[in-house]
Amino acid sequence: MVHLDDANKRLELVRYHMQQGWQIDAPVLGRHAYLDQRGSIRAVEVVLSRLDIRQVVALPDTPSVREFLHSYGLNVIDV
Repeated sequence: MVHLDDANKRLELVRYHMQQGWQIDAPVLGRHAYLDQRGSIRAVEVVLSRLDIRQVVALPDTPSVREFLHSYGLNVIDV
């Protein structure tokens, strides 16, 4: 199970980057990140870009992450 504190910290990191001038490049991908004895953990992967720099960030697939992406007009493509 994904801990909400971890999910919120990762989302806040993305928000901080965006305040610093980074952008999220489309597409945003949703996928099963890994499988453990408790089941499959879903992640949303975003590509942050600024100038010629790219960085991939995996976020837990939570309602708050989906809401954040929706507020920027970004849809998640589930793969």
